[in-house]
Amino acid sequence: MSLNYFYLDASAWVKRYHTEIGSPWVDMFFDRAIKPQRIVTSLWSLGETFASLNRTKNRFNIPEEKFNKITFAFFSDCENLHLIPLSDNQLFKAIVYMKKFNLNSADAYHLSTILQLKETLASLNHTVILISADERLLKAAQREGINVFDPENHTLSYLQSLI
Repeated sequence: MSLNYFYLDASAWVKRYHTEIGSPWVDMFFDRAIKPQRIVTSLWSLGETFASLNRTKNRFNIPEEKFNKITFAFFSDCENLHLIPLSDNQLFKAIVYMKKFNLNSADAYHLSTILQLKETLASLNHTVILISADERLLKAAQREGINVFDPENHTLSYLQSLI
């Protein structure tokens, strides 16, 4: 039986904790895909996502008590994700993608990790789909043969078809 696994990028993940365009899609995605634990991300994403949440807290003057609840929800979600450790090999491969697609180091690292995951899952007859709202990363992933879902631009019915 073939399954879709989902690589979650910080640009989509933050929508889970702060309401913005695409947030309902990300919430639905978590509610449906987390049950069989098919959400994958890199440890790198944890830092990126938390830093983004902290910037949002400061930008919108979110009270500490509310931010503590957001932080708790974030770490609770982390317990249900497959976390890929940082890899020297993936960091070196990322340099190729920085040059090839003009990506920043974080996006290039994610792409390198997604492509390695794609190879591993293909050997098991499974697929990886990138969940991201980062246009440059989405385009680079598509050029490398990765299916994508952008919560800011794709439809709910498309997301449902993937899950």
